[in-house]
Amino acid sequence: MIVVDVQHRQVHRGRAGNLEETVTRNNIEAAEEIVRQLRLRDLAASS
Repeated sequence: MIVVDVQHRQVHRGRAGNLEETVTRNNIEAAEEIVRQLRLRDLAASS
């Protein structure tokens, strides 16, 4: 099992404090970071 803990250093407020936009942006950044960490640590699944 591989566990990646992604913590945001910045808080994105989006337009007029739009929570949905903020959550979406944070999730996209987290997904990008997870991919980066998997590549960095060579943890990609191999057959």
